[in-house]
Amino acid sequence: MRLIRYAKPHIWQLVFAIAAGIGCSVANVWLIDILKQVIDASMRGEFTSTLPRLAVNAVLAIIVGILANYFVIRMTGYFGAGILRDLRRDFTNHVMRMAPDFMERNNFGDMIERASSDIGTIAGYMQTYFKDCLYVPIIVIAFAVYLVSLQPMLAAACLGPLFVMVPLSIRLLKPVKMAQFAYVKQLGLMNNNIQEAFDGADVIKTYHLQKKMRDKYHDALKETFDISNRNDLWQYHLEPLSCLIREAPTAIALCLGGYLAFRGNVTLGILTAFISGVEKINEPLVGAYQLVVRTQMAMISIRRVFEIMEMPVEDTGSRQSEINTDCKHIFEMKNVSFAYLGQELCGKNVLEQFDLTVERGKRIALVGKSGCGKSTVIKLLCRQYEVRNGEILFCETPFSEIRPDAVRSKIALISQDTAIFPMSVADNIRIGKPNARADEIMDAAKKAGCDDFIKALPNGYDTLLEEKGSNLSGGQRQRLCIARALLKNAPILLLDEPTSALDKETEVQVTETLRHISQDKTVVTVAHRLTTITDYDEIIVLDEGHIVERGTHQELMEACGMYCRMYHNYAASGGAEQ
Repeated sequence: MRLIRYAKPHIWQLVFAIAAGIGCSVANVWLIDILKQVIDASMRGEFTSTLPRLAVNAVLAIIVGILANYFVIRMTGYFGAGILRDLRRDFTNHVMRMAPDFMERNNFGDMIERASSDIGTIAGYMQTYFKDCLYVPIIVIAFAVYLVSLQPMLAAACLGPLFVMVPLSIRLLKPVKMAQFAYVKQLGLMNNNIQEAFDGADVIKTYHLQKKMRDKYHDALKETFDISNRNDLWQYHLEPLSCLIREAPTAIALCLGGYLAFRGNVTLGILTAFISGVEKINEPLVGAYQLVVRTQMAMISIRRVFEIMEMPVEDTGSRQSEINTDCKHIFEMKNVSFAYLGQELCGKNVLEQFDLTVERGKRIALVGKSGCGKSTVIKLLCRQYEVRNGEILFCETPFSEIRPDAVRSKIALISQDTAIFPMSVADNIRIGKPNARADEIMDAAKKAGCDDFIKALPNGYDTLLEEKGSNLSGGQRQRLCIARALLKNAPILLLDEPTSALDKETEVQVTETLRHISQDKTVVTVAHRLTTITDYDEIIVLDEGHIVERGTHQELMEACGMYCRMYHNYAASGGAEQ
């Protein structure tokens, strides 16, 4: 039904294509009938008198056929391209609207396979096979009607077996459809192995995991190869039936038609037209099973694409789209309990009855051991995940009443995982404000301390960055992300360990930059390097999803509790992460 919805806007192109297909079929039948008339006129000795009329008819039939065939190709091309354009547009829009947590829980390699190969399969079908899918039934019906009008008994004898063999061959292709579905699914899992190899290349080499990853990929490849072989083998088994479909009607036409011609029941012209007509029917029917296979493959790909498009998106509904941040409490987390998908099954929460209030203009730091829930708080505040137990308020309005993008528009996020895209330096910074002018981008870069190294690049701000910014250092990538946040100029900064991957010297520079840009803003930061948060308004210490201490640096040091021990351990290790 969804595919029909995509076809509706282009229905007139389909109607024109069908009309052109009928015209093309009529032209083919007309040419065969002219051949019959030429032979019969020759046999009667009337060839000379009928030649001018038949010649004119032949020219008209050829012209009609050429024009009709042109419009069939053009209209089906437009129809397929239009559907494909709309499908790609809606697929991309849907993926962009999916909740971040839902995307993280799904097989990334399989999603890439659906977005690339499956849509590519649909595109290939539309470009190559859709025309035949539309045209074959029309030309078969046209010639069948013509042959029946010539000699009903001979037509029944020649075409009768086709009404049995063709549906039988199509029915026997059902296992191919099932095998094809298993094949594309396995292909997605195999692509996931490739994605893992690229993403974890450094770890794989460091721990000498090349052989293990290679064996894992080879196992997946073998499984994919076996499924493909079984699929192909089943198609090969149908080849004898395909040959029978091709040869049987012609043999019947020659034998029975020759007998009828010998008896004088049919003329030589009718026999010739009959054999030509049967060949015209056989020609598309021989490849019918292959056309069915391609159609099944396309339908499987469409189904897999629609499965993604049926996945839930972030609910916006009639929620508020504009929020006034001029209030006392920016964030309020009330009795929030949260667990990731795998932990939900074990009944273990990352956050347990968690309460937190962030006031406007304050700088709040979250510290604690790894896994205590610090980064989870950041993800919940910027709505990468939605809470199921408890409530979060933004500017004194519950999250449930606010559109997710209304919250994110007020937030600039800088995390330890720097997101650099394969585009120019200027465009990477412009993400923070898509309509920013060149002078605004340069101003943000200067404030973030990256103007100097940008100008030293081969093409300055127009330098094309590589995937994940691999032609920049870690500190340079982090500064670009800071420049992006500066350009956005959001009233709220969320910092998720932005200096954890930097060396000491770069850490000091980035920390100073962050301290400068966070003035007059509300800041929530997650920190392992405790020296970077000593001047914060409040430090909150988490342990196993609970707040165990809170206060200023001085107050927590005087309390001699968990924070004090963490800070002394941090200082004793020379600033190493704990």
